[in-house]
Amino acid sequence: MTPDDPRVRQFLTRSMTMRVATLSASGVPHLTPLRFIHDGRAIYALTRGTSPAVRHIRQQPGVVLLLDAERPTGPVLRLRAHAAVRGEPQLRGWWERRAATKYFLRPGGLWNMLRHWRNLPTWARTRRSTMPADTVLIEFVPEAAEFVPRPSAGEVGRVQGGCA
Repeated sequence: MTPDDPRVRQFLTRSMTMRVATLSASGVPHLTPLRFIHDGRAIYALTRGTSPAVRHIRQQPGVVLLLDAERPTGPVLRLRAHAAVRGEPQLRGWWERRAATKYFLRPGGLWNMLRHWRNLPTWARTRRSTMPADTVLIEFVPEAAEFVPRPSAGEVGRVQGGCA
């Protein structure tokens, strides 16, 4: 299946977070949940420049993205992608405008903001003061896509127990 498949695009539209699987230089896997924006060609995520995901991508740009469309059952979308760290300052503003549309101006996001309207001034003040200066945008260009069965709770526990 290609990343341009309509089913993949629909799944990307429904998904709010993705898990980015990277490998360190020594081959140790790392999984990072990130919010993202999809522009039809690439997927973009904003994170700190010092994060393990950024360090790993700079060493090995091949990554796997996992998305579940925020559903507890059903398949998971697995995308193999090439990642690149983008440091251009104007991209951060572009990403934040797109993220505001996706995460706050959708019906569910808007309803959540209205229910918690008293927290908005605190959220805005905290957001401005805690956004690190070393924030970078990661660009993921999907190369292959496939829907895979979601692991059962027993499989997840077995994997987590083996990694500890």
